[in-house]
Amino acid sequence: MIGDREYRPASRAAPASGVVPRPRSLGRSDPFDSAPLRSGQAVRRATCAPGYTVLELLVVMLLFAITITILSQTYLSFIRLSHKTSYSAAVQQDMRYVTEYTARLIRNTPVDYSVTWSGATSTLSLKPEGGVATKIKLADYNDPVCLDYSNVRCLAVSTDGGSTWAPLTSRNVNVDDFKVLVWPTVSPFVYDYGAGSYQSDRQPVVTFYLKLTYMASNVNERVTNDVQTTISSRVYAR
Repeated sequence: MIGDREYRPASRAAPASGVVPRPRSLGRSDPFDSAPLRSGQAVRRATCAPGYTVLELLVVMLLFAITITILSQTYLSFIRLSHKTSYSAAVQQDMRYVTEYTARLIRNTPVDYSVTWSGATSTLSLKPEGGVATKIKLADYNDPVCLDYSNVRCLAVSTDGGSTWAPLTSRNVNVDDFKVLVWPTVSPFVYDYGAGSYQSDRQPVVTFYLKLTYMASNVNERVTNDVQTTISSRVYAR
């Protein structure tokens, strides 16, 4: 109340159609306070918020897909290398076992000269004098002697002259080739009375070749190894 009259603040005029007054800043003067914004400008400013465009999202998705592809290929290569290392160890173990076993037999057991040694063969026969022959042979496919005879050929051994056989190689290890060559082809321990000398003056030696492959389900992971060695017999029967 001022005097006898009631004070009433002056009413603000209604904004013109399509004009939105800017709110006044508090605590400081704004030279643009009196500049009104139209409704279209206010909408455009409200919708121009920071964000990503569709093209940017597509580029990010493409880079992500490329990265995943590279990582997956690296992982698969690592797994394949790990499998091949394991399979190679299995083949080398079989190779070492068969080589040592066969070499020990050749050194300590005479060659069976009742067999005709005319060339390379896939069966080795060793027989002590008055004893039973020990034979090592390359089994055929589907031979029940092998541990998994439907998939591989194994190397089999018989210590009773060929009546019973047992596998020398492990499961999933295929014997690609096994060849034996005996020299001399006639016994150097048999005396030829007609000629007045022994049939040969050479100490028997046996050369054998062995090739093994681990039959992995993935063809790219299969490992092959081979070995060839010559062993001289230490049996002196003269």
